[in-house]
Amino acid sequence: MFLVRTSIAALAVVLSLPMQSAFAQGFVQIDRLTHFDISQNYDRVGFGSSMALAGNLALVGAPSLGGTDGAVYVVRLEADGSLTYLDQLAPGGDTYRLGRTLDADGDWAAIFELFDNVLIYQRVGDGFVLRQRLQQLPSQGGIIIRGVSAIALRGDTLVIGDSSAHVPGTGGAGAAAVYRRSGATWSLEALVPSPAPGNTVNFGDAVAVSGNTLVIGAPDADASDGGATGAGFGRAWVYRRSGTSWNLEATLDGPADDKAFGDDFGRSVAIDGDTAVVGCRVCNNQAGAPSNSGSFHVFRRSAGGSNNWGRVQELSASNPSFIDNFSHALRLRGNLLMATAPGSNTKAAYLYTRSSGGTFQEVAELTSTDSSGSQAQFGISVDFDGVRSVVGAHLFPDQGPEANRYGAIFSFTNPTVLACRDNFDAIFCNGFEN
Repeated sequence: MFLVRTSIAALAVVLSLPMQSAFAQGFVQIDRLTHFDISQNYDRVGFGSSMALAGNLALVGAPSLGGTDGAVYVVRLEADGSLTYLDQLAPGGDTYRLGRTLDADGDWAAIFELFDNVLIYQRVGDGFVLRQRLQQLPSQGGIIIRGVSAIALRGDTLVIGDSSAHVPGTGGAGAAAVYRRSGATWSLEALVPSPAPGNTVNFGDAVAVSGNTLVIGAPDADASDGGATGAGFGRAWVYRRSGTSWNLEATLDGPADDKAFGDDFGRSVAIDGDTAVVGCRVCNNQAGAPSNSGSFHVFRRSAGGSNNWGRVQELSASNPSFIDNFSHALRLRGNLLMATAPGSNTKAAYLYTRSSGGTFQEVAELTSTDSSGSQAQFGISVDFDGVRSVVGAHLFPDQGPEANRYGAIFSFTNPTVLACRDNFDAIFCNGFEN
């Protein structure tokens, strides 16, 4: 006990900083793993186009392996941030773009297999075991799920968005299927159709879930004010679970004075507790910022009234550039938020922390030392565990023939964590990370 207390006290003296200040020291790239490292071939397979962490294991999609077969790989994120390839999942049977979209949380993972099939895996040790195959996704009350656009998994809730789902009277307005886990079995709980099918396009293109709250994006929908200013701007909706039903709680919209057709509001969404974040890849809120640089919007459940989900903040990258696609990928965990800009010439992903006042501030920019331009699409995917992060670049390397851009993932961590592991108790460092 004395040794542990001594380590904690010494660390406090060395740092003399709260966690947010430690983040401000920046992140360093620790490792890079390419598909060539795994396979020793140069095929353009899209490695890193999707990725999620289940604890210290990363599931990495390569949906173009074999042309259209696809693959998903298991990679271990080591304590120091280095990457170790472990295995390739082998679900058996036909696949089409396997791993095009996926998500993981705790010991469970959900992976797109083909058309309207989703694979459910459970982590066992340093591997994953196939537990269930959700085939021919359901229809109910005239709502027909026809494909898989997005997957979100948190706790015992799985959400599958289908932007082409049939909704009565409107054709493919979009919907989401919600599954609930009991033991090791996942069963359909509800179908959630577009709430405004007459002016909604691509509802279900982005989904996120936290506890009993669900956010669904429709990046091509008309905004709530309609008319020329809101047409095709995009929207998102918040649903709350009651029993086995999901009821509409709020509509998330952009600012009234900044809406344009094709802004892509709702192309990405994230939620944790009472905070939701909606990406707007083509918005730009900074004065003098290049056009189409992108931003994200933060909503709080209690802002403006109980369950009102008022918009409290809009943020852009600190160094925006034309067609950054900033906010293409979002990850929100507690007071930490990551947003990526895969179109950026600076090849960046950005870390934000929430201050005691409740607002997010950019504290770190993660850049790759191995990629010389935006063509690698660094930031096409992202996830993090504590202050260790993994970023995908599915067209790496961005030099040489396009056919040889096989893809890569990059790991980053904060220097404070490395110093902690080198000089202090490892158990305490694990706590510090998170």
